[in-house]
Amino acid sequence: MGRPTGLLDHQNRAEVLAELHARPVDPVSSPARIRRVALAFDRAPHNAERVMQDFAAWCEKNRIVPPASGTRYHRFDLNGCLVTFELHTEFVTLTWVSGPENEDFWPEQLGLDALGGGKLVAATMIEILSATSISQPRLDRYHRASLCFSTIDKGDAQVATDFVADENGFTRFIVAAAENVDRQRLGTIVRRLLEIETYRTFTLLGLPLARQVSPMLATLERQLGQLVEEMGPTTSQEESKHQLSQLHALTLQLNKTIERTSYRFSASQAYADILDRRLTRLGEQTTVSFSTLERYLGNRIEPALATCLAIEKRQKDLGQKLEWVTEFLNTRIGLEVQMQNMQVMDRISKTSQSQYRLQKTVEGLSVIAISYYALGIVGYLLNGMAEVVEFSKPAATAALVPLVVGLVWYGVRRITKVHSK
Repeated sequence: MGRPTGLLDHQNRAEVLAELHARPVDPVSSPARIRRVALAFDRAPHNAERVMQDFAAWCEKNRIVPPASGTRYHRFDLNGCLVTFELHTEFVTLTWVSGPENEDFWPEQLGLDALGGGKLVAATMIEILSATSISQPRLDRYHRASLCFSTIDKGDAQVATDFVADENGFTRFIVAAAENVDRQRLGTIVRRLLEIETYRTFTLLGLPLARQVSPMLATLERQLGQLVEEMGPTTSQEESKHQLSQLHALTLQLNKTIERTSYRFSASQAYADILDRRLTRLGEQTTVSFSTLERYLGNRIEPALATCLAIEKRQKDLGQKLEWVTEFLNTRIGLEVQMQNMQVMDRISKTSQSQYRLQKTVEGLSVIAISYYALGIVGYLLNGMAEVVEFSKPAATAALVPLVVGLVWYGVRRITKVHSK
């Protein structure tokens, strides 16, 4: 039965399947010398694709079969060396295997010139001996203070190194294996050692950055402490606004330090986890008077990671403090603005009350004045009527006073209501 029509592959299915076979373990014979360089490239968008394109172009220029599109691993033979190119998330490695007599640490026409944009982070050489153990004269070539020497792979092999770069810039490992260790097992040991040295260096890249950032954080912490001490119950609104602008400046500087360190610290932790697993899988057994790789690296890498974690915690704590103080100042400024608004409203209320009382006074005076003039006019009318009909003018005037005043008051009220609408 064939595949059902319309059953489509996930867009990443092929990439996921290929990832399991992206970095196969190459068998290694003894004696041999294996060298690897790891170069970091910028984390600019599509930079990894550019590195791969540059290497593919170099292969075509030198008549080498270029890597297939979308692959991150390529292997080819050149000048008697088996060369392996591997592209990782933020770095690329170039590994070449040669005979034990090869003393050329930086061979020409090997592909290194195609990676000119990268920065060298790690350079490693592993010497595979055609012997079952590492002799004392070979161990004496290493620095005694940092010499690591242990048996690995269930006791069937030995490894020694001092993690010190030689005059060519390479850290050196020596591996001796028993006769029952075949080429595939030896290739696995070599790959683990290469990964240990590569991930060891990339793990420690976070430490110099942590040391650079620490004084900056100390300055920000001191400035925030001084700013908090300057705050008091009598601080004016203008002073609070000035302090708020200072807090915003401190927050901006802190965010810049976080931006610088967040990726590097996260990457260091991820590399450290991989390194720990690679060291565990070596299956080291302690030899007399010498340290193991796992113990030696643990004693150096754990403090470095702790330093990075401490910087991250200081950044987080400082960010929380800045957030709390900023919220406090915003609340204080908001309360001050509300208090000012209440004072303004109170003054407006008092002014309105004064205006209202003044208006009532003016209305009353207006009623009296208008009534006075109206009664004067009525008096002229009563004088004329007194010539025709005999009556008491004062009595008539007195009787009309309430009526005239009432009519004037009503008229003034009506006018006031109309204008107030």
